[in-house]
Amino acid sequence: KMPVPAELLIVVVSTLACHYGEFKKRWHIKVVGQIPAGLPEPQFPAFTNVSSYGVDCIIIAVVAFAQSVSLAVLMAKKHHYDI
Repeated sequence: KMPVPAELLIVVVSTLACHYGEFKKRWHIKVVGQIPAGLPEPQFPAFTNVSSYGVDCIIIAVVAFAQSVSLAVLMAKKHHYDI
């Protein structure tokens, strides 16, 4: 039995809710819309937006760190390891 990641489940449920709930029409919520197929050409980000990227990077780093530590603590308890 393979567990389903909670993050994947949240993305799928919220995508379906947004699509079938017609959030754009009912509550005038901005929706991305159609996403082009395939991968875009690699390019460097605009350096004018570096200040706004910084805050996002810190938030992502904190969430990733918290998730990694919580998983490490869980595995340590399960297998009797010291952290």
